[in-house]
Amino acid sequence: MESLVLTWRQDDRKKDCYYLADGVGSTYGPFTIFVLFEVGVKVGSTVTPTDLAKLQERQWRETIREAALSILDRRMACTAQIKRLLLHKYPDHIETIGRVIDWLQNEQLLDDFAYGKRVAEQFIARGKGSYAELKRTLMRKGIDQKTMNRIVETITYDEYPSAYQSAKKQLFVIIKKVDKELIKKGLPSSSRQRLIRHRLAQYLSRQGYQQEMIHRVWDAILQEASFP
Repeated sequence: MESLVLTWRQDDRKKDCYYLADGVGSTYGPFTIFVLFEVGVKVGSTVTPTDLAKLQERQWRETIREAALSILDRRMACTAQIKRLLLHKYPDHIETIGRVIDWLQNEQLLDDFAYGKRVAEQFIARGKGSYAELKRTLMRKGIDQKTMNRIVETITYDEYPSAYQSAKKQLFVIIKKVDKELIKKGLPSSSRQRLIRHRLAQYLSRQGYQQEMIHRVWDAILQEASFP
């Protein structure tokens, strides 16, 4: 490694031409020369192992940067997703991956808030799920708690239609099970509505709906003439 020397000459058009020679005729590309100048190597000096280590780190940084940009060209992603994909491909370059991610964020090429906001908007457009489910979706996508809270504060989402439709879809399944239970256990028919309400509340609670929303849905169901 110590035999590498940064050399200068003029080409046939009398333009400056720098190259790195190893004494046996091998030369290296312009990127290598550029990085060596960056790390302070002078023309005519021997390239040290330290210089080569800096060169290698820079080369890996460029490789990983291009990989990250390639991912972002194909789709939006958040920091956690990019980091996971890069670590899977370059597991021995954790620090370099961190520098690349910092660069992406500084250049506003990686924006967790913008990505999370888009995920939230898509969730709302589907009209299915509670606020709690929205938060779980953001967390599964790799959005951190602080960013998630900022996103939720900026959106308006009425979860009632989703809660109501979910309840209506499950209601008759619950009624069927409750009626069987009443017969099997010999329970009085006066217990029927209480059991239905309890089971429906449990179901909606598992979906992430709060008690206030559950009460609102139940009141709406009771007002329907079709409630059995």
